[in-house]
Amino acid sequence: MELLFVIIIIGILAGIGLPMYRKAVLKARDREAQAMLKLIREAERMYYIDYDEYVACTDTDDCNAKLGLDLPSQYWNYDVATSGDKFCAHAKGVENQTLNSDWYISEDKDEPSTTKPHDFCR
Repeated sequence: MELLFVIIIIGILAGIGLPMYRKAVLKARDREAQAMLKLIREAERMYYIDYDEYVACTDTDDCNAKLGLDLPSQYWNYDVATSGDKFCAHAKGVENQTLNSDWYISEDKDEPSTTKPHDFCR
């Protein structure tokens, strides 16, 4: 009888703890996207200083090659759209493994956001 109570208590604790753990993992993945978007913003600023324009890229591999970065692509796909003297970097979550599916940052923003900063953003 005591063993049954122990098993029930462990089941209750697991039922409470696993969803909280899953949410913490998803938040950590969102923070990864935010950090990588800040990195893209800085790389774009440096590129602009050198070439007087921003560079567009279509996916994570393209951004890594053009901006000289090493962005991970396990949970996010990154792209950059440009228009004149503006850019919009976008992180798109892969297969619902993230809390928020889209993050954005632009040339005039210091912090990533879930809202598009420009109309030309993807």
